[in-house]
Amino acid sequence: MNDMPTAPAITSIDHRRTAAAPSARPAATPSLGELAGAAKADRNRAVDLYRVVAMAAVAVGHWIAMAISVNPDGSLNGGNASAKTHHSRGSVGSFR
Repeated sequence: MNDMPTAPAITSIDHRRTAAAPSARPAATPSLGELAGAAKADRNRAVDLYRVVAMAAVAVGHWIAMAISVNPDGSLNGGNASAKTHHSRGSVGSFR
C-alpha cells in the first residue's frame, strides 16, 4: 500500500475576474543633468569614468576574443580566438 499523501483533486475553477486597479502614470524619465544633480556633492566623478571605461574594455575584449568561422556546409562555428592562434597565448596571459 502506498503511504504517500495525495494532493486534493481540483473540483472547480474560479472564473471570476477582479477589477484591475487603475494604473498610475509612469513618472517622466529624469534627464542626465537631473541625475547628476541628485548625486552626492562629494562623489568622485573620475572613479565613475574609470568604471565606465573598464566595463567597456571588458565588453570589447570579449567581443574581440570571439573566433567565428564558416564550416564547409555553411554553418557557423564560434570559439575562443586565443585557442585558435598560438602567438596570442602570451598576450592573453598579460591581461589576467
